[in-house]
Amino acid sequence: MRRTTDKYHLMECFCCVVEQKSFAKAAQRLGIPSSSISKNIRQLESSLEQTLLIRTTRSMSLTDSGEAYYIKGKELLGAWNELDKEIVDLSNTPNGLLRISLPKTIGHYLFSPLINDFMIRYPKIKVELHFSHKPVSLLEDQYDIAIRTWKNLPNSNLYKVDLMELQPILIASPDYIKNYGLPSNIEELSSHKLLSFQRADKRVNKWLITDKEVLIDSHYSSNDYMNLLQACKKGLGIANMYSIFAKDAINCGELVPILPNVEQKKSHLSALYKQSRVTSNKLNCFFEFLEEHFKINSI
Repeated sequence: MRRTTDKYHLMECFCCVVEQKSFAKAAQRLGIPSSSISKNIRQLESSLEQTLLIRTTRSMSLTDSGEAYYIKGKELLGAWNELDKEIVDLSNTPNGLLRISLPKTIGHYLFSPLINDFMIRYPKIKVELHFSHKPVSLLEDQYDIAIRTWKNLPNSNLYKVDLMELQPILIASPDYIKNYGLPSNIEELSSHKLLSFQRADKRVNKWLITDKEVLIDSHYSSNDYMNLLQACKKGLGIANMYSIFAKDAINCGELVPILPNVEQKKSHLSALYKQSRVTSNKLNCFFEFLEEHFKINSI
């Protein structure tokens, strides 16, 4: 990495002249004209107000100042070159710490296995996961990525990758249906035992199904969807959750969709991040990995 006008380049020219014992050979080594070598040495000596080289038609020698400058200068050039190499390696080799905020259930259900596979593929990348339903600030809380579900996402300066759509569905167990019957419409839900998701920051007391609000008098509530899923399987009531959590139980007959012709508004699962992925190799590798799994288009 050449710097053509700064002290680094002047020092590089001087050290090369000392090692090559020739202005012409130093110029050839650095790929610049011999006249530029002479000019650079004069500029360096002028800036230091010291004579570094004693040059005759047949020989060249160092002054005491020149010898001291060469020894220390060679050390500094090595340190600078090593720093340049480290920065290039940092951009080419995925490494560093990724701090990721995730919602609890989706984080555990969808991302925990993925993160494990990601770290196996990129062993030099460290990952710190924070599971919470409470929104975080990427800037204030120093997270690199926030995985979030949303229906109406406010405008922001953050970058965003949409991972998948989430379809809420109503479900109950065959035992619950046998004991309490099936609701025939949305209005009848309020007379059933309902299992509701409860956020940490506020109590959810209604479901918005199509354009109709269903007031929730929860028979059972939890801030963990897997917990609600187990309660639903045990016949404790009707739950409303994303289909990805219930699909296996539905396929094996443990749960049954309720009011399947009533389609609820979908949510979105997205990854939000503050730094462009083109400036961070670890970010780019993470999103390429997500793209493989979720089959999404690259941004």
